[in-house]
Amino acid sequence: MIRNFNIETIAAEICADIVNDDLLDRSTAQSVAEIVVAGLRRRYGGDELYIPAVAIAYPIKMILHDYAKGHSVRTVCKRYGISRSTFYRLLNQA
Repeated sequence: MIRNFNIETIAAEICADIVNDDLLDRSTAQSVAEIVVAGLRRRYGGDELYIPAVAIAYPIKMILHDYAKGHSVRTVCKRYGISRSTFYRLLNQA
């Protein structure tokens, strides 16, 4: 899904993350967020950036164990909330 964010929203979210993690007070966090956003604009202004999602750590041993015990692919996928393609990818990587 492609979403467009305005620069003010990005700066506000960076500031909020800094404050929520108790790293800096709001005023200082806002200054840092503005510096970060300015740097991003200088380096990547006009470019389309892709920011990957956080990698998911799947319980591969448990998934493979259940499958080896005779549970169907459908049952295993449903139990662990994964798609069939993810199941087969994990199976091939094991």
